[in-house]
Amino acid sequence: ALNGTIPTEIGRLQALTEFWVEVNYITGTIPDELYKLSSLLNLLISINSLTGQVSPMIGHLKELQFLYIYSNKLTGPIPTEIATMARLEDIAIGLNAFTGVVPNEICGLNFELLSADCSVNECSCCNNCCDAAAGCN
Repeated sequence: ALNGTIPTEIGRLQALTEFWVEVNYITGTIPDELYKLSSLLNLLISINSLTGQVSPMIGHLKELQFLYIYSNKLTGPIPTEIATMARLEDIAIGLNAFTGVVPNEICGLNFELLSADCSVNECSCCNNCCDAAAGCN
């Protein structure tokens, strides 16, 4: 298992298409440098201990198809900028501590999966709801 933080040096990996570190002991925040990886197709950082907010800079990941950030300790609002990521197929953001609603703009995407904490973050278009007691269904 991996532990530690996501290094800011990740921004140097401009050809990176997949960042997959699910089910580890990654802590700290998501560095802004990660959002500058314009070739990234898959961002899979679920089931870690990441904290802080997801930056609106996430909208820079225009090629992203899979966004799995569920089961961390992420906080703050769910960025509306996710709605600008037209290639997204799966969005899994549940089991965090996000505040507010899942932005309606995200509902306009043609996704196969949108998983969120529907009881905490009102979501008019989620097709998979999560909660701490039951997990996701």
